[in-house]
Amino acid sequence: YAHAATKFFKEMFILEDKYKDFSPDERLSLRQSQLKPIFQAYLSWLQEVQPKVVPRSSLGKAISYSLSNWELITNILKDGQCELSNNAAERQIKPFVIGRKNYLFCKSPHGAKASAISYSIVETAKLNGLDPYKYLNYLFEELPDTPFKEYPELLQGLLPWSTEVQENCK
Repeated sequence: YAHAATKFFKEMFILEDKYKDFSPDERLSLRQSQLKPIFQAYLSWLQEVQPKVVPRSSLGKAISYSLSNWELITNILKDGQCELSNNAAERQIKPFVIGRKNYLFCKSPHGAKASAISYSIVETAKLNGLDPYKYLNYLFEELPDTPFKEYPELLQGLLPWSTEVQENCK
C-alpha cells in the first residue's frame, strides 16, 4: 500500500515542479485542472485502504493523519501561493531548532522575547535579500537618533523592504 501512496505523491510533486515559474493565479488554475483529480484519487484510495491496514502501524497512522487533516492538505487547491511541501518553511526555522539547546540563557520571559525579536529581525532581513549583519548595524546606527514618539511613521523607513534600507544593506 505504501508504494501506491508514494506514486500519488510523485505525481503531485512532478506537476508542482512544472508550475513553479507560473503566477499564483496561473498555478491555481493548473492545480484545479490537473492536480485536483490526483488529490481526489488519493482521497478515494485513502478511504478504501484505511479499513484494510492496522491503525497503529506506520501506514495506518499516516492514512489517519491524511484523512484527519484533509482540509488543510487541500489548501493548495484553493490558493496559488500555497506550497505542496513545507520544506522551505522547515529550512527557515532549522537554525533556530538546531540552536535551541544553546538558548538556555532564555531563563526568563524577557530573554525569550529578546531572542524571538532578534530572530525575527534576522530572518526577515534574509527574506528581503539583505545582509543581516549590515541591516542590524544600520538599525543600531539609525534607531537612537530617530524621533519615533513625535513621528511614528519614521519606523516605515527602517523596515527591510524600504528603498533606503535596500540600498544600504545588501
